[in-house]
Amino acid sequence: GLQPAAAPLEIDAGDASYVDEDDRTVSKSILLVSFFQIALTSFYYTVVIPTSRQYAESLDAPDNFQAYMVGAAALGGAFMNPVYRWLLSKSFAGTMHFQLVCMQVGSLLYALAQVADKIELLIVGRLVGGCGSSVYPIYQYIAEEVGKNHRSEVISMISGFGKSFGFALGPIFAACLAYVDFNIGKLEVDKETNPGWTVAILCLLQTILVVWIFPRHGSRLIGKPKAEPDLPQTSAPVTLKDRVLHLCCLAFLVSNIAVANAFISAWQLAATNVVQLKFQWSIQWSAVLVGGVSFTPAFVSPALGRLTRSKP
Repeated sequence: GLQPAAAPLEIDAGDASYVDEDDRTVSKSILLVSFFQIALTSFYYTVVIPTSRQYAESLDAPDNFQAYMVGAAALGGAFMNPVYRWLLSKSFAGTMHFQLVCMQVGSLLYALAQVADKIELLIVGRLVGGCGSSVYPIYQYIAEEVGKNHRSEVISMISGFGKSFGFALGPIFAACLAYVDFNIGKLEVDKETNPGWTVAILCLLQTILVVWIFPRHGSRLIGKPKAEPDLPQTSAPVTLKDRVLHLCCLAFLVSNIAVANAFISAWQLAATNVVQLKFQWSIQWSAVLVGGVSFTPAFVSPALGRLTRSKP
């Protein structure tokens, strides 16, 4: 005889095995390591700014060479996304290790340029370090592991606050390191080379945290077949206008991010030169001024995250 149809499966939200994808999040320790990773990439960009002019002059570099030193870091990371995507498909922690090694090696080359008396090492070191100074791996992890109800708030804290913290701490830390000055044989540790040594040490500490805490699995999305196309499916076919608007939206987002970062770096470098050369401020006070102003976005990032947070 005919068997009665099975009742539809009902999921009890109170069941321990049930996970609401929209409400999913990760542990605070992982978020803290993510915060440090983003702060360290921003710190790498700005820690050289207060002393970059003096370092360039000590190696008889051309005028305004410090601008190339600062900008080289961003150029190094601009072409790394294909490499990051392949690394992320293998391991999130492995990708972070790659970033830390790049920043560590680049910082050591930057510090050793004084011993070698080669201005080329300044640029090469910043380019190599810049290859690891990207927030994209952390963004990819958050996009996959944090549900939409918490994603905006998490991004505002670890990225908005983390980037501001790193941008501000870089110049301020450089101001404190200006007092450190000693020799080890021919190796001179002073205000010009201290940023390189400092980043190398911080990368070592961050490596320990990544090994201890961060997940080793790879991305669940990169390299996998897409369940849905980028553009939403509707009853009407996707028109050329829809595709153009989609590309324009992406271009707008990319340009906003690029312009914001460009203005931050350009303002910090220009302001440092003005207060040091025109107003005769010391390295320490110029760094405190630039770092303090760079920290102001940190006060609005948590508020913006709450405003844009998705509601259940």
